[in-house]
Amino acid sequence: MMGVKDKNKRNIRIKIIDLQEQNCTGCKYRYKQRHCLHECTIGKQIQELGKSLGAKPPEEMGNRRTKLEWGSICGKALILKQQGISYVQME
Repeated sequence: MMGVKDKNKRNIRIKIIDLQEQNCTGCKYRYKQRHCLHECTIGKQIQELGKSLGAKPPEEMGNRRTKLEWGSICGKALILKQQGISYVQME
């Protein structure tokens, strides 16, 4: 059975999804994180709700990996996998 915290987190997630469905679908800035976080009132609301779920603010998050970096990581993982190393062991 869900505890109060779990139920509250569930409601917060539902609120985030509702906000996105009602306001972000079709928005020309939908994939522009900088605009959403700094200019959009809905984006700011979603960010605050995310913080209450334990999400880090964007300034505390590390840089995202590029496609080139992921390509390199995946290539190395495939080589290790072919050598018989499990994904768990790669961590």
